[in-house]
Amino acid sequence: MSAYSQDRRDFIKLALAASSLSFAPGLGLAFGAEEDRSTWYRNAKFGMFIHWGPYSLASVEASWPIMKPTAGGITEEEYRELPKRFNPVKFDPDAFVDLARAAGQQYMVFTTKHHDGFCMFDTSFTDYKVTNTPYGQDIVKKLANACNERGMPLGFYYSPPDMHHPAFRDTTKLAKENWNVRRTAPPGEIWRDSIRRPDSETATSHARERSNWSRGRLRDAGTVHSQRHPHQGCAL
Repeated sequence: MSAYSQDRRDFIKLALAASSLSFAPGLGLAFGAEEDRSTWYRNAKFGMFIHWGPYSLASVEASWPIMKPTAGGITEEEYRELPKRFNPVKFDPDAFVDLARAAGQQYMVFTTKHHDGFCMFDTSFTDYKVTNTPYGQDIVKKLANACNERGMPLGFYYSPPDMHHPAFRDTTKLAKENWNVRRTAPPGEIWRDSIRRPDSETATSHARERSNWSRGRLRDAGTVHSQRHPHQGCAL
């Protein structure tokens, strides 16, 4: 196993330790026992997992180019500037659902926030969000509405580790210098506690979403998680 792969595995462990979320797949609200939810997910088998955000403008993957940069690759400064150009005016959530249906997929999972901390939805907890881009619209809400109307189970990918949050790491330094904070110090208490607390601010905004994928585990979204620090990622 390469050092790069091991770094990713270690970081996933950090995310799971921080979130402490139980496994509970798509349509989880319709079932009582975790075994039933797991059975639904295993039977569904095939779904669409969407990673999309400002980083797509640079044709790079989410977050890792600033956490583990390569020679000649995008710099963190360039990466952080991408939201200023993000304006997907041709985004059609119904087309996403149509594509999933045509492929025979049984559910969709969307990246609401990756490790870089950028939120693809509106929230009062950070300015680092899609509604502050030229596009200016809540992409998660638009996709959620389309999925609700079309009967497509929708899950959320949400990363607790947040390169943009000063309580997760020292943001005066480049992400490559301290992205894996567990190696040097435990996460800040503000960050660690707040990602576990439910918040009522937008709990009804996407009320029909059925699951969260918190960097490795699919869970019920009956309780919508949010962050309570002014610079903390998001409230779904």
